[in-house]
Amino acid sequence: MPEDRRIESACSLAGAGAPALLAGLLADLVLVLHAGFILFVMFGALLQLRWPRAPLVHLPMLAWGVAIELIGWTCPLTPLEKTLRHAAGEGGYTGGFIEHYLLPLIYPPGLTSGVQLVLGLGLLALNAVLYSVVWIYRRRALAVSPRRDDPAARRRRPEEDALRAHDRIRPLRPEEWSPAVRDLLGGTHERVARLEGDQAHEDGDASGTLNILRTIAHHEALLGPFLGFAGALALEGALSRRDSELLALRAAWNCRSPFEWGHHVIFARAAGLDDAQIERIALAPDHADWSDSDRLLLRAADELHAGQDLSEATWAALRAERSDAELVELPFVVGQYTMLSMVANATGVPLEAGLEPMPQPQPD
Repeated sequence: MPEDRRIESACSLAGAGAPALLAGLLADLVLVLHAGFILFVMFGALLQLRWPRAPLVHLPMLAWGVAIELIGWTCPLTPLEKTLRHAAGEGGYTGGFIEHYLLPLIYPPGLTSGVQLVLGLGLLALNAVLYSVVWIYRRRALAVSPRRDDPAARRRRPEEDALRAHDRIRPLRPEEWSPAVRDLLGGTHERVARLEGDQAHEDGDASGTLNILRTIAHHEALLGPFLGFAGALALEGALSRRDSELLALRAAWNCRSPFEWGHHVIFARAAGLDDAQIERIALAPDHADWSDSDRLLLRAADELHAGQDLSEATWAALRAERSDAELVELPFVVGQYTMLSMVANATGVPLEAGLEPMPQPQPD
């Protein structure tokens, strides 16, 4: 091919005076690079498990490799190696790299255009499978646990929470409340007591106001509308209180929010969940002891957290057993407690003393 002759001519000029030993070493180096390129093209999709941006390099190389096979081009490394072999006094070979080194092990008749077509299509199919597997793995991993390389997603220690609360936004003290804020927050005690059931605060004064509400109170215009929405969702929802707390706790766990987790443990107990079930919400959402309905709700919470959507299979299963009102409310519940987890985590809302810490993740 003209391209072969151009590369061979250029390389011969550079190698004419080079010692044979150096030419042989360079030919071996080209061989190693060629083999590495083929392995990278075949299996480079797996590298994104360690380096998420690896496809930015791999996909162009994959396109080049597939084009070589489907169009019948010759990789420039092939004539380069041939030239170096001749310069080293070694015998050259006919055909391409794959034919000379790999094809005898796979296709003894030789590298034909038909074989190249099969190799090109096989390379596409292999990478389609690998990218699909990696995508599914990363999607599931994101729903179950935080990224290990993301410090903001790790479970924080109590002393870290105290430091964040001190360094970020301090919840307003009762003496700092405006009259309007005092009226709004005073009405929350009865609602919280209804959610907590037998474990409700007994004092009923300002000291029982949730820290997250005292933080939101910095934004007085937002506080009133938020309390109206939150109260309607928690106390007037179409979903049962038990179902709502399953979703809320799973959202708090997925967001790694100690504040939301601690309070919703209390609410969940009042709604009928026992301590073993509460722990399983975090650590064993697919446990055999869950009913099909409970497992479906937990899966829906994970899908909404991971992709802000529900798969067709999950939607069909929910559609078969839930009313329209419940289907509308479900993403509202997950979104509400995801939002509150963000507020608590980002502004450093401290968890009140005596509430449950988050469970320890199971070791891999």
